[in-house]
Amino acid sequence: MTIPFRAVLLRLSLSAALLPVLGPVGCSRDTRPTKTIATIDELPEGVRAAVLASRDLELGFAVYSRNCVGCHGINGDGQGPAAERLVIRPRDFTAKVIIDPNTGVPSVEGGDFKFRSTPNGQLPLDEDLHRTIRQGLKGSSMPSFEFLPERERSAVIAFIKLYSPRWTLATEVRERVPLPASEPADLLTEERVWLGRFAYVGMGCQMCHGMTGRGDGSSAHTLLDDWEQPVRPYNYHRGAPKGGATPLDIYRTFRTGVTPMPSYQSDTLGLVTRDLKGMVFSRLHEEEQSLIEPFVDLLPTLEEVTAWKTAAPERYESYSDERAWDLVAYTLWLREQSKPEGERAAAIWPRRGEGE
Repeated sequence: MTIPFRAVLLRLSLSAALLPVLGPVGCSRDTRPTKTIATIDELPEGVRAAVLASRDLELGFAVYSRNCVGCHGINGDGQGPAAERLVIRPRDFTAKVIIDPNTGVPSVEGGDFKFRSTPNGQLPLDEDLHRTIRQGLKGSSMPSFEFLPERERSAVIAFIKLYSPRWTLATEVRERVPLPASEPADLLTEERVWLGRFAYVGMGCQMCHGMTGRGDGSSAHTLLDDWEQPVRPYNYHRGAPKGGATPLDIYRTFRTGVTPMPSYQSDTLGLVTRDLKGMVFSRLHEEEQSLIEPFVDLLPTLEEVTAWKTAAPERYESYSDERAWDLVAYTLWLREQSKPEGERAAAIWPRRGEGE
């Protein structure tokens, strides 16, 4: 049985309230790379020297000055003139190197990015930065800059890297998390959705996102981002996540993590087995249990899955991947069923805060 699904795409732009601050900055569609808002002389010394020595970086600065400086600031620290009016703070591109006095080994503080194809804590790939600039970030004041030519997107990416020494440290590693080329054909089936619900509760997602996925879990008020700022868990009923609306976008977010949400790799997803049935069902209504139980009873035991890790690693990875797609299916279903109707839907809709 296939569950109806309607893709929700949000086209966002900066609020009109910001226009007095931004002027032509931010949403400007003037693609002439020579027109700038700030000047090269205003840049930090090291950044300015690099820009003056490279025509590509000079183009990157022109694109940044025309489109980005209003929020991210001339110093790349997220302190542009519009920043104080934004609910979600602009990205701080800066970082500083700290040398361990005992070992002499450098480490970096800052310069983190949320949306990546790399594990938590690593820098993004250039293609990730291209995607963010091209798509924008849903639900924030970062609009889509799809109108920018690819050459200008590449130039501005090279420019923002000047703000952080992380990009040139030999100790920095960027490892691509393996991602599929497409979603499974059975993604929006009843089995996927109910198994996704089972995985959601089994891995404790409700502690932050709440039993109904509205971001109101018991731990929601305690969460901090990479900058030690309070952050609310995502409400799965409010359209597309910031990292993208497609099933592949959501899959990537689960697999790579978005602080404070951890990445869900094979050793975590492999724990979602029939053995969790007692713990999960103790948090569900009886009606909901009856919907999910036929599918859960077909899952292997933890002992079986653990044995695959050494005896059949490909099977182990495939099983973990299936559980990741179950989660994707369930969160897409939440987006579609923001106002569930009928006894069947109500059966898996406990009262807000119940069962966490």
